[in-house]
Amino acid sequence: MFRLAPSTDTTGITIMSEIEVAPALLVRRFGAPAAGDGYKVSGEYVFVDSAGEPFVVHDWKSTNLWEKELLSPEQFWASQEPAELCVSSRDQETGEFERWFLARLREER
Repeated sequence: MFRLAPSTDTTGITIMSEIEVAPALLVRRFGAPAAGDGYKVSGEYVFVDSAGEPFVVHDWKSTNLWEKELLSPEQFWASQEPAELCVSSRDQETGEFERWFLARLREER
């Protein structure tokens, strides 16, 4: 259905929704995030559906890359506290992806 595909071109994605989950849970389940833009995004996970359309889970202005008073990227991705993460796509509905993604995280617990 969906698979992790970090080298996928994500040009043209936009934030479609948000989910709340502990960043450390993503790291345990999927490994360390790929580097973001080093400014607004400190890390991201890129998935594709069966048609090759990308769905990206990432932080957005959540670390001290954006605002110095916030957590460092290392602290953010190690956090056990739920945080708001964005789900981005190329104007694709994200509901099915989110259900799949959250089910994979529940398997980790």
